[in-house]
Amino acid sequence: MTGVDLVEWQLRVAAGEPLPLAQHEIRFSGHVIEARLCAEDPARNFLPQSGTLLLWEPAAGVRVDHALEPGSSISPHYDSMMAKLVAHAPSRDEARARLAAALDATVALGVNTNKSFLASVLRNEAFRSGNVTTDFLSRNEIRMEKPKDSDYEIAAALLAADYGEWTGWSNNPAHLLRAKFGERDISLPYGEWPWQPRENLRYAVEGDVVHLARGASSFSFRNELHDPPQRKGVASRDGRLAAPMNGRVVAVHARAGDTIEAGRALVVLEAMKMEHALDLSFPIKVTAVHVAAGAQVAPGHLLVEFEPA
Repeated sequence: MTGVDLVEWQLRVAAGEPLPLAQHEIRFSGHVIEARLCAEDPARNFLPQSGTLLLWEPAAGVRVDHALEPGSSISPHYDSMMAKLVAHAPSRDEARARLAAALDATVALGVNTNKSFLASVLRNEAFRSGNVTTDFLSRNEIRMEKPKDSDYEIAAALLAADYGEWTGWSNNPAHLLRAKFGERDISLPYGEWPWQPRENLRYAVEGDVVHLARGASSFSFRNELHDPPQRKGVASRDGRLAAPMNGRVVAVHARAGDTIEAGRALVVLEAMKMEHALDLSFPIKVTAVHVAAGAQVAPGHLLVEFEPA
């Protein structure tokens, strides 16, 4: 850290003034580490995310550069970076630990972010030792906490409370709490729901989605109990390729009747200044194409229908 405002210097130099200090007059103090909080999903190859930021509580004790507030729209048309967190301390290790703790304390719910991933990197032993190069991620496995059983149950309880009718949303009157999160079915008998307000628990409910922050981790749970049967993943063997995110269709490389080998791009989407080619891991015959270049799509939008070749 130098204590020098480089932006001010740039403005002064642009106005014709000389640099205030020579290089040998610059003094460094301590260590600074910066983390860039981005709207992306590390579990899905850092796929860009967009939507509405429902809850935003930046950490105290570090510098946080941002222009966010609850209700801010995270657009697919711009860079995925939401904020910068900057920690300063006398030593690199202290700055690293301070930044990891600040990421833990930051609450950003409504849009998937890389918050927990960044904190895990900072706590990685190789990173702690300073063994960091541009191939760090390819050489090190970054493990993030997965949801606990109680997290799923808490999400179900929060959904039920938000619906306002403990029995009205369950198809089984013997179970007041019932939800389906991916492959996880939750069904809790009356009186056994576990959620109680806790200081370290922050949450936001958005329709059928519960966003939950517990300690250093953040999770999103979508109740698929009432989803139509055809609602599947981004690309699956059910014969439908759906958009994984908001984005603009840049190119369509498939036509009805085409036979396409595994790994060849069917549709290319642009989101947050990056292009994402959508392909399948098995050969197919295209039966229908539902988009054209230039179209704007949302998550779940049907792009291509197919059958195995």
